[in-house]
Amino acid sequence: MDRPEPDPTLSDVPPAIDVSPATDVPPAIDVPPATDVSSATDVSPATDVSPATDVPPAINVSPATDVPPATDVSPAIDVSAAPTPPREAPVQRLDPRVVNLWRVSGAVWSVIWTAAMGAAAALLEWPLALMIPVALLGIAWTAWVPAASYRHYAYQVGAVDVRVIHGWWTRSVAVVLHSRIQHVDTRQGPVERAMGLATVVVFTAGSVGAMVAIPGVAAAQAEALRDRLAHLSGAEDAV
Repeated sequence: MDRPEPDPTLSDVPPAIDVSPATDVPPAIDVPPATDVSSATDVSPATDVSPATDVPPAINVSPATDVPPATDVSPAIDVSAAPTPPREAPVQRLDPRVVNLWRVSGAVWSVIWTAAMGAAAALLEWPLALMIPVALLGIAWTAWVPAASYRHYAYQVGAVDVRVIHGWWTRSVAVVLHSRIQHVDTRQGPVERAMGLATVVVFTAGSVGAMVAIPGVAAAQAEALRDRLAHLSGAEDAV
């Protein structure tokens, strides 16, 4: 029996691919239900945090160290019974006539120095112009220095000492204890006698500053001051 001719239109068609079911996909992973939080791993209660290292109870601060009662202060010294300090002695000024005394003395010395310069200029053939500065210096000294010295000269006679203050350029204070006085004198030069003035001289023990002078004191006051200082020092009782 003759086979039928194959249809040329179908000869090139490959056989239909046998599409087998897809590769077996494993069943979805069985996801267990969410873990029950309540049944989750048994979380032990939070670690029992014990209190911080046991702090000892605060130190019981006792009251401040017992201060012994203040020493029993004896009653204050009765000031009224204390000896009264010596009262400041009044400041005594010199007699104003001492200014004229010093001016006369300065004028005399100026004339002496001017004459000496004139004699030296004549003998040594120095220019006579050198006499002019000497004369001017003598005049200025005589006119100004005595008044300035008087303003800065004073003395005090206290219960324990005598003080003499002087100096217009350099201030000087001499303190002589009555117990150191050896003897007291009064002196008068010719000009002092003519003006009624005197100088009281206090001699003390020792070699340094053994004499302190108070010039320009009225003659009668100088005698009274001399006797007073002798009495205070006990010199009048000395043998």
